[in-house]
Amino acid sequence: MKTLDAYKASLIISSVFLVLFWFSPWWSYGSLDYETQNVLSFRGHGAYFSFPTFLFWLYLAAMLIGYIGMFLYIKSLRTVFITATVFGIAILPLAGLSVITGTEAFLTDTSTLLAGVAIGLSFSSNVSESFH
Repeated sequence: MKTLDAYKASLIISSVFLVLFWFSPWWSYGSLDYETQNVLSFRGHGAYFSFPTFLFWLYLAAMLIGYIGMFLYIKSLRTVFITATVFGIAILPLAGLSVITGTEAFLTDTSTLLAGVAIGLSFSSNVSESFH
């Protein structure tokens, strides 16, 4: 597989997995009872800082804009993508206790891993030359 193909494949799979993870409560929690659904929420029990809901939607928007920019080789949106990815990882210790299903863990971990692959490849010689 060529470097550009691996780069684009990692972006596509990572973005699809992020969206699937983000909207998983609406498609995977239907069979769970109400109490279990509350435990599996993103609210973060005992969080140091209670993040407003709009911040989570802003994060998702920044990530999706970053994915599009990375796919179109826009240098300024690569910075948005890197910043949003680092922000998403950096806030985890502050977010409190959160419980997710195995499927959600797979989706979010794989998405983050592939985002890292895309970031690394975006600075490699033949991929970085495509950015403008």
